Amino acid sequence: MEPTPPQTSLQGVFDLFESRGHLVDPGDGVCQLEHALQSAALAREECCPDALLAASLLHDVGHMLEGIGGERHEAVGAAWLSRCFPEEVTEPIRLHTDAKRYLLTKAPAYADALGEASVESLKFQGGLMTAEELERFEQSPHHEAAIRLRKIDDRAKDPAAGPPRIESWRMLLARLASA
Repeated sequence: MEPTPPQTSLQGVFDLFESRGHLVDPGDGVCQLEHALQSAALAREECCPDALLAASLLHDVGHMLEGIGGERHEAVGAAWLSRCFPEEVTEPIRLHTDAKRYLLTKAPAYADALGEASVESLKFQGGLMTAEELERFEQSPHHEAAIRLRKIDDRAKDPAAGPPRIESWRMLLARLASA
């Protein structure tokens, strides 16, 4: 039986990484904590705004909440985080799977940048987008941030990387957290 997720709060985020950050997505080869830290470090290197730094760190918390391979990890994570963080953080998270679908629809060669597991997961994530889905995605005020997050997510899977510790992100998250 899965343990109850921590309450949504700044400390709850750190508790979640402590209790479930060790989970490894076999398709990625790195644990959730390492993937999150690498994503945030890459976002920092790209001089992303604070909300996108936080989104990069937190984008896969849904995997820790519902288990690796969860089919709605982006929605689960964004909903959980929305109790504490503004939509500038949570909406790119909610949209990062749709951003993959969008990129694959608009530029099929994007598949070359994806790991096998990411290509496989496309099947249960809705496949390529229809014209209506493309338009709806492009209408979201957060679609560009979601695309940027998606591209960071795809690169943050290096088992040899040595990103900063999770504690180094506490002040940033505290500034963005509403509770």
